[in-house]
Amino acid sequence: MLKKLYIHNFKSFWDSSFEFGKVNCLIAPNNTGKSNLVEAIEFIDDLLFNPEGEKRAFATNFHYPEESESNFKAEFEFSSRVLVYKELIDYSCNIEFTVSTFKSEIKSIDVNIDGKAKYVDVLEEDKTTGFFNYFRLRSYGKGLQYSLKNYLKYDELLSQKHYSKFSFKYNQNSLTYNLESNKNMQNPLISLFGLNLNSKNELAKPIDFKNIFSRHSIFESHYFHPHTMKYKQVTPKESHFLNKDGTSLVSYLSHLSEEVFEDISTSLIGEVEKVNGLELTQEAYKRLWFIEDDMKIPLEETSDGTIHFVAIMSAILGNENSVAMMIEEPERHMHMKVLSYILNTMRDDDKQIFFTTHSTEMLNELELDEILFLFRDYEGDTKGQRAIDIPNIKKIMGRNKDLVEIIKCGLVGEYDE
Repeated sequence: MLKKLYIHNFKSFWDSSFEFGKVNCLIAPNNTGKSNLVEAIEFIDDLLFNPEGEKRAFATNFHYPEESESNFKAEFEFSSRVLVYKELIDYSCNIEFTVSTFKSEIKSIDVNIDGKAKYVDVLEEDKTTGFFNYFRLRSYGKGLQYSLKNYLKYDELLSQKHYSKFSFKYNQNSLTYNLESNKNMQNPLISLFGLNLNSKNELAKPIDFKNIFSRHSIFESHYFHPHTMKYKQVTPKESHFLNKDGTSLVSYLSHLSEEVFEDISTSLIGEVEKVNGLELTQEAYKRLWFIEDDMKIPLEETSDGTIHFVAIMSAILGNENSVAMMIEEPERHMHMKVLSYILNTMRDDDKQIFFTTHSTEMLNELELDEILFLFRDYEGDTKGQRAIDIPNIKKIMGRNKDLVEIIKCGLVGEYDE
């Protein structure tokens, strides 16, 4: 989970700090910086997981170009269980990344990790074989149950172990590191972080940050367009990923497990009128159908709200690769009853969820610690404030139905007792 984020001299941010919780609803007027915040997190994600990606160009988007330098600090709280080679490792830690850029170059990346870990050795005969695992050097999440023949046995063995504390510091520019732990945990942690060491125990190449998170990315964002999803479904190269606008929805659903597809299908029951589930068929190409009593309604003839609902549920329930997810304006085409169901799904899911809204009705469904107001200060810089930290916020929200007025009264200090 992304706990804290500091952004300096990027887009509309200048010396801006944010704190996040499990569910984060971003409330802001237009042109405040919601999209900029998404881009900042995407930039960090790309920097850590796809360093050669096109988003590296974000580094040139300075708030004040004459400064020519941007700074980011991201603090994560993270827990995982991962099988690396022959060791099943359970770990929990706080991870802090500090990134500095100068013009279009990365000036420095520093990593500071404090955590606890435990592990058990896995017998080779208990690991599954075949193509699925031949090239799979590490497994995590639901993948563990496919990689181990008797996962429950190792789960029991791990429960009998005690955690050991560790700390890890790393500078990517100098390839220097410091790993402190008890002697028994040294080698498992070296495997966990994927440290490529020479004979002098020096790093031979930079760390792959995927190893630290045991994930392929930190952050995934979606802004679904139901009308486009109806008529422009595509089969991207990596069709088991749901793209940003949802136009790979059908292909994505076809790659999910039967269990997850059934969860998405049954979520429609009672939430969308007359629709009792989903069905996928393979004709000349894959097709998605919505079941209404004894009829099958094709994707292109289904309501925009129904498609938007399925896309959101698919993003939440089907993705286990990312730590956090952003969904922009989930309320579009939706009844409040359905939005309440989606909100509860967000709360129950393991991922950290961000979403934006322009709906005052959503405020009544949210807890104060789930609301983050974004605003421009007197210098025009984007800042953030959690609702739970604002004095008199319940009174302000009770008296005002307009989001702009709530922000104006609660954050700029114009509220009069």
